[in-house]
Amino acid sequence: MAPVTIKRTLGVPGLVISDGILYAEPFTRRSAIFVGGGYDWSIRYYATSRFEMDSIDLCLQLETMPASGVTASFSVVLLDPTGGLPPWKLAPIATAEFNPNNSNYYSGQLVVTMHKSFLNMAPDPRYLTRGGLLFECTITVFTETPAPMPDTTAAATPASDMMEQLGKIYASGDGADVTYSVQGKLFRAHKIILAMRSPVFKAQLYGGMMESTALLIEVADMLPDVFRALLRTTRAEVCDRDREDMIRECKKFEVFPAEPKIPPSAACCAVWQRADIPCLCKRVTKEIEKVWCMEKVTYVAERCGRPFQPGYKCGSK
Repeated sequence: MAPVTIKRTLGVPGLVISDGILYAEPFTRRSAIFVGGGYDWSIRYYATSRFEMDSIDLCLQLETMPASGVTASFSVVLLDPTGGLPPWKLAPIATAEFNPNNSNYYSGQLVVTMHKSFLNMAPDPRYLTRGGLLFECTITVFTETPAPMPDTTAAATPASDMMEQLGKIYASGDGADVTYSVQGKLFRAHKIILAMRSPVFKAQLYGGMMESTALLIEVADMLPDVFRALLRTTRAEVCDRDREDMIRECKKFEVFPAEPKIPPSAACCAVWQRADIPCLCKRVTKEIEKVWCMEKVTYVAERCGRPFQPGYKCGSK
């Protein structure tokens, strides 16, 4: 099968302060899922790199779990939002094989890391004209055989409505126990929900800092719209994070062969205890079941204290 090349843009809003330094919004963004070479992909932006200090990560995310392997390349340029400048190349082309049977396989991601100081050295200020970043990503997918199509007949598991209910609580402000003031705009929030979502909020609200006893907290270095987005939580974001954690901590206990069954680690069980399991189960397709042994998944669930109830379906099992 001939290589397939796709281009996608991803905009990251931000603000430019008086000294010309760009501060992009401090949370994750994800593109819409797109198809390339028979597989589903997305592009993710992380304002704080997992690999280098003072850097950002742009990741090519394989959303479809391959049964064997697929190779892809990923390159990134910065665009002038006005269209008057040529693309500015940010990093060399990165290439990786996405193969769940390879010990180096990590969460289905190909990561390009860029230091923030490098982004602030744009060759022309027009790249930052609108106070943000506009990335263009080029993805080339190399496959020898067409990727199998997922089985859409797998029974869907009823989804938990916990995240929906949390969203309603946030929207209504019921039970709010702290208020943030951001450039004169007030935001009522719930300490426990903020602490669950962010270690920064957890340290601020429960770590003995002065703000832990304050009823009104001033935020001086953030736009109201950015802070509002930080307070929002969506089930998809949580499910994406749980999926990545499950792959990282539990994969070796849950993939084929079916024997031997190995007791899961404490880190794996910690993921099981906090994860939105109904959401993860809803994403299990026939293609995923070729790699992940559902018999082992059931075993790990029991060992971690969250056994499936009789008749419960995770994927087609």
